[in-house]
Amino acid sequence: MSVAVPASRPWITRAVLGIVLATFLSDFSHEMCTAVLPLYLAGMGLGPGALGLIEGVADFLVSLSKLAGGVAGHKLRRKRPLTALGYLVTAVATSAMGFATTALSLVTLRSAAWIGRGFRGPLRDFLLSDAVATTHYGRAYGLERAGDMRGAVAGPLVASLLVWGGAELRVLILWTLVPGLLAAASVFLPALHSSSA
Repeated sequence: MSVAVPASRPWITRAVLGIVLATFLSDFSHEMCTAVLPLYLAGMGLGPGALGLIEGVADFLVSLSKLAGGVAGHKLRRKRPLTALGYLVTAVATSAMGFATTALSLVTLRSAAWIGRGFRGPLRDFLLSDAVATTHYGRAYGLERAGDMRGAVAGPLVASLLVWGGAELRVLILWTLVPGLLAAASVFLPALHSSSA
């Protein structure tokens, strides 16, 4: 159930900024891991086949979890806690890949991360639609997508610089937990002014 937002209300609010920041930080976090994953697998003696299996299973599950998130978004009034939980699951599962030692553990953790990512997406979109007037949906969603794109660029760039500087891959993956946790916290940046939150 969407809440009507007066058209005169400023569209860049704490709710919008919190969602954009969460998107940026989460993408920054998991794209750091994704950038070094092939090297990490090679260090474990696993080849392209393992990478294909990991990404294939995860991509399949993210599609199903998006459907579940969409259904939940239509039925639940309080979406913010579950949205934050999705970001948290993605953050913890992604960083935990730094402890993985087998292809099975990597598939499991990557799948868990992508399930959290897929489930939170529709819920995040519901929150964003509740935060702005319908006349400003394009601007709000465009800003959110811009945060996503910047995170997708910044994450691999920072990862590349850290690898070039001699950072251990396992440690780098573990450190992705920090921006991931900040992403989950950013969902709560705005005051809980929306009855749907």
